[in-house]
Amino acid sequence: MRKKGLLNAHQVIFFYSKTQDFKFNTLYTDYSATTNLDQILQDRERNENGKSVYKKDENGNVVLGKEKKGVPLSDVWEIPYLNPKAKERTGYPTQKPVLLLNQILKIVTDEGDLVVDPFCGSGTTCVSAKSLKRQFIGIDISKDAVELANSRLEEMVISESNLLNKGTNEYQEKTEKELAILQNINAFLFKEIVELTDF
Repeated sequence: MRKKGLLNAHQVIFFYSKTQDFKFNTLYTDYSATTNLDQILQDRERNENGKSVYKKDENGNVVLGKEKKGVPLSDVWEIPYLNPKAKERTGYPTQKPVLLLNQILKIVTDEGDLVVDPFCGSGTTCVSAKSLKRQFIGIDISKDAVELANSRLEEMVISESNLLNKGTNEYQEKTEKELAILQNINAFLFKEIVELTDF
């Protein structure tokens, strides 16, 4: 008998800190190809009703914004499970993609910071930390896990994204004029969802 319900296609990451004083780096993602140009170029503010409106000067002209970094990263990330044939895959049952750990470590650490994984398993956190120039300590009760982690740190195999390698121009929906304006302000564009697949 088939189970009723939705396909389980996500995992949840819990974020804990001992104190209210913790490091949290805001990461920015690219603008969606469907984002209106005025949303990128013009400043916004809240009106008396709390609604987001375009900011205007004393003459009623819309105020152009400063250079924007993109859209702050949301709490939903498109990082699929590792392809069963991926070179990165070790066969370890709870292995996560290095690209997932990269995202986490970029948010909560900077280069040179120390990352500790007391249940390192196949060593993905250590591989991620090394690739991002963080110091790291991996601990596991299993000798096999420690050996596997050490061999991964020697090889440093990290899956790549086909979409990033192919480029995103085929998903482009802006006119040449809009692209020229956005290029002049160094705006990020057109990579709303990055599908991580393996070669």
